Amino acid sequence: MKIAAKLLSVSILALGVLASARAAVETYVADPAHSSINFTIRHIFTDIPGQFSKYTATVTVDRDNLAHFGDGVF
Repeated sequence: MKIAAKLLSVSILALGVLASARAAVETYVADPAHSSINFTIRHIFTDIPGQFSKYTATVTVDRDNLAHFGDGVF
């Protein structure tokens, strides 16, 4: 019985370590219904507003390797 309890404890600990390793990488997806991409172009003393109506946006963050955060291509 004691061996079974120890094996169960080690298994739970191993699963916790694996779960925390997977949680280090997070992916966020923009919701077009609740966000927008707007811009302004200045042309001969006039600001002309614009907006993208169709787009997708995904951001992936690796919390264990933040040295390269922001190196993505836009």
